[in-house]
Amino acid sequence: IKFWESGKMQQRTVRGNRIFLNWAKAPPLDPSILKLVEAGASRALLVSNISEQTTTQQLQDLFKQFGEIESAKLAPEKGGGVIQMMTIPTAVAAKEALHGLKMGADWTLQVTYMR
Repeated sequence: IKFWESGKMQQRTVRGNRIFLNWAKAPPLDPSILKLVEAGASRALLVSNISEQTTTQQLQDLFKQFGEIESAKLAPEKGGGVIQMMTIPTAVAAKEALHGLKMGADWTLQVTYMR
């Protein structure tokens, strides 16, 4: 209750996203975002078929043109890297633009949603 009361007096955020403190359920999702989620979209993207020399900074630089990135890390156990975008629409835009992108003569970038 104290957390709820403090939220009423001062706006709370986590990673730049406003937290809505209330006793009711969350507001409904925008229909366009709901449709993307129903089709399998998420904010988390698996980026595979990348060079072993690829750095986290290179992944961030590639994806930041589509929107704010929550996190980026290399994940050799998954065969590439994981990018967490701040919103689903920016993740969709990044996936649509970068999936299948030729990276030199030998690399074709693979970008898929993670669940």
